[in-house]
Amino acid sequence: MIEAYVCRSTWKPGYCHRVMLDAVRYVVDNGVKWVNLPCDFPPYRRGHAFARRWQVTGLLAELHDRLRDKVR
Repeated sequence: MIEAYVCRSTWKPGYCHRVMLDAVRYVVDNGVKWVNLPCDFPPYRRGHAFARRWQVTGLLAELHDRLRDKVR
């Protein structure tokens, strides 16, 4: 389900969208700053750029709403 929303872009970033989504979830769940991401994730500037782009386009809100509706 998540891949259907995250991978709808035609832009080829060079990073797996799932890994970027995991980085966003890590930052939100653990309350860390982007610069403190573990080295298991891509560079924090790329992760932040992805998250910012998804926020501006409304993708994060849409994903959140759809996941919330699926749980209810």
